[in-house]
Amino acid sequence: MRDLHQQKNSKRGIFGLDVPSILRMPAVGLNMSDHSIKVIELVPKKKHFTVGKYMNKYIPDGIITGGIVKDNEALVSILKSIKKDLDLCFIRVSVPEENAYSFNLTLPMVSEKELHNMIKLQLQEYVPLSPSEAVFDYDIIDHVDGNLNIGVSVLPNGIIEQYFNFFEQSGMIPIAFEIEAQTLARAVIPKNNKLANMIIDIGRTRTGVAIVKGTVVQYTATLEVGGDSFINAIAKDKNITFAEAEKIKQEVGAKNKGAGSVYSSIYSPLSVLRDELGRRFEYWETHISKKGNKTEKIEKIILCGGNATMPGLKEFLSSGLSTSVEIGNTWVNVFEDGKYLPPIDFNHSLGYASAVGLALSNEI
Repeated sequence: MRDLHQQKNSKRGIFGLDVPSILRMPAVGLNMSDHSIKVIELVPKKKHFTVGKYMNKYIPDGIITGGIVKDNEALVSILKSIKKDLDLCFIRVSVPEENAYSFNLTLPMVSEKELHNMIKLQLQEYVPLSPSEAVFDYDIIDHVDGNLNIGVSVLPNGIIEQYFNFFEQSGMIPIAFEIEAQTLARAVIPKNNKLANMIIDIGRTRTGVAIVKGTVVQYTATLEVGGDSFINAIAKDKNITFAEAEKIKQEVGAKNKGAGSVYSSIYSPLSVLRDELGRRFEYWETHISKKGNKTEKIEKIILCGGNATMPGLKEFLSSGLSTSVEIGNTWVNVFEDGKYLPPIDFNHSLGYASAVGLALSNEI
């Protein structure tokens, strides 16, 4: 087992590896999902950054399913090709929420060592792992009445070891692993925003939900609905191919008026998504209230991921939820608007949000 330690500063990325200080340098962010690997390098330029190396590498179906690697050899082959094409060495890697756990604790103000031990003792109350099977990290959210409100993130040791081996075999060195929700928060939440927000990452086959305060993750969930759900609904209703339906989704989406509207075709998966998000709102408010603390109002919903800009989606969600919905800005902490034109357009940049958050982990 590699020597893992829990870093107390989410700026650097959690679950970091114990490596010599000379290796603690800015690294490329690498986000791996079931269907693609996004890679991005941010190059420091005065107070901001420019985009260096980047890549979106397609992963064929069946290699990764639900965040679990099913074909080790095929994945290593893809990683080797990425290393060769981009000449990569040090990387920071995100781990899907399917493999992670997040929860909150309220603990007395004690030393860092005592705090670590107190969390460790309570771990099994919140996750189905023993302390020996898990690696965890925490961030202090705030101080209330002499106590600390803490956000805890947990990953199974086995997942970290497995991921490390894949990258080691490909010739890359992962210097930190981090849950995907944390990386998204670092990318799309402005530096000085300390409010509670809900981040919705809409991928091809699933949607990740994270409630964060500032950039500290307090709740995560995974919904079994994504962009492919909309495409399949259109294809079935209109009796057309997947490719034809995908084009319609991209061009028309959830618009409920005008020529070519497929609103009725995708209403069912749209409603599932909206209703599940509504349940998360309700859970958040009632869960916090039962603990006797003041409910932290969710300020807004921020959409990201490859399907965030589907026409009409933002408006549909806004109409059914009791807070504002906006499309995230992946570059909000990277450079000032209007002063740099990145090589990745806005729509595609939303799919790079996790990788950008990883690349920012030395800075934010």
